[in-house]
Amino acid sequence: MVELRDYLSVLRAQWLFVLVVVFGSALLTTVIVPRIDDRPRASVIASVRIDTLTETKTPAVQYDGYYLIETERRFGDLLGQTLLRDDLAGAVSAAGASIGLVRRVSPLDYRVLLHGAENPTPAAAALREMLSPMLKDATSRSGEVVMLSATVSEPELLAPRWTPLRATVAGALLGLLAATSWILMHMYRGKSWSMDHES
Repeated sequence: MVELRDYLSVLRAQWLFVLVVVFGSALLTTVIVPRIDDRPRASVIASVRIDTLTETKTPAVQYDGYYLIETERRFGDLLGQTLLRDDLAGAVSAAGASIGLVRRVSPLDYRVLLHGAENPTPAAAALREMLSPMLKDATSRSGEVVMLSATVSEPELLAPRWTPLRATVAGALLGLLAATSWILMHMYRGKSWSMDHES
């Protein structure tokens, strides 16, 4: 049976190999990862705005705040579906960016990531210009008794996800894991081989 002190002694004996692998992995990730993930990023908040109740064919039926509260999640779902439309992505792409992660932050609000634009303002403007007509068209075709529009906040520039320090630390940890795994795997194989021959 292999004990913990046997593993530790092997790791101490192989410290130079571990150090080389850790240093090499950290160097590679520091150089490569920030270059892979170097596209500018910005975020905007897209929100549904409930403008007015439309005229209904049954005047005796009145829609109040309860109706709006009960259906606001459905209006938010409609906004989320609209944000994933290909024609909307095409308009944003024509403005020099691409739509990334779309994440719901409240029943009526979504955070939208914009990738690839040094100046994300034109992309946010294209998003703003396209969303409201799309929502109004969708509600008119569905027979909803409300008129919806959309608002889009000014873009906020985001820091890169992989800074050189973060890439270095992640590479060093990955190298340490790889080196120790390789050493322990070969040690275990050697122990198994010797026990098989002794038996």
